[in-house]
Amino acid sequence: MGPYLMRFQIRDLEQFTGVKAHTIRVWERRYGLLKPDRTDTNIRTYDVDELKTILNVAYLNQRGLKISKLAAMAGEERERKVREMASHETTSDGVLNTLVMAMLSFDEELFERTCDEHERLHGFRSLVEDILAKLMERIGALWQSSAICPAQEHFVSNLFRQRLIVAAANLPKTATGGP
Repeated sequence: MGPYLMRFQIRDLEQFTGVKAHTIRVWERRYGLLKPDRTDTNIRTYDVDELKTILNVAYLNQRGLKISKLAAMAGEERERKVREMASHETTSDGVLNTLVMAMLSFDEELFERTCDEHERLHGFRSLVEDILAKLMERIGALWQSSAICPAQEHFVSNLFRQRLIVAAANLPKTATGGP
C-alpha cells in the first residue's frame, strides 16, 4: 500500500463530507448505507467505494433529498442523480464538493463541466479565486493527511494548469515597444 489511504476511518468521512460521525453511524444502522469493516479494536474502516457512497449521499441530502429515499436508491442511480444535480450547481460549496467528487473518481468530464458552468455564470476570475484556489487548499489538506493519493492531486493540478494555459493564450495581444 502506498502512502495514501486505501481504508478510511469515520473521521476521514467526516472531513470529506462535513457529515458528523454520529449521523454516519445512524445512517449505517438505520438504512444500511455503509457496511464498514472493523479493526481488532472495533474501529470502523471504510473502503474507497464506501467513501464515494457517503459523498454522493451527503451531496444529495444537502440538496434536499430525504435520506430514506437515497438509501432506497441503487448506487448507480445515486451517481446519476449527483451528475445531474452537479451540472446545475451554482453555490461555491456545491461546486467545490462536486470537484472533490470528480477528483476522487478521476472524472475529467464532471470536473470540466462543473468548471465550465461556474465560469459561464461567474467568470474566469471567480472560477480561479473562489473555486479553484479553495479547491487546491482543500486538496492540500487532504494530501497532507494522506487522505488522497498523489495521482488525485496531480489530476486536479494538471486540469487547473490546462485552464490557466488556455486562458493566457486567449488574452488579447498587446502592442510592445520593442528595442
